Amino acid sequence: MMNPELTERELEVLRLFHKKREDIAESLCITIQTVMTHMHRIFIKLNAKTRTEAVLIALKEGYIKLEEIEL
Repeated sequence: MMNPELTERELEVLRLFHKKREDIAESLCITIQTVMTHMHRIFIKLNAKTRTEAVLIALKEGYIKLEEIEL
């Protein structure tokens, strides 16, 4: 697998993937369009098709830790 570099903001969005886009935007004080842009870039960098797949890849590759995911 490639070793994509995720930005700090992309990691923040990734940790909130279990939430609705609107809630992610509100939590990070950004627009929904910006959330969607970050999500699109995350999917490309991790070669993922779904949020679940992106989170699983990020956990497996060590980009995020389970305890960092805000519930």
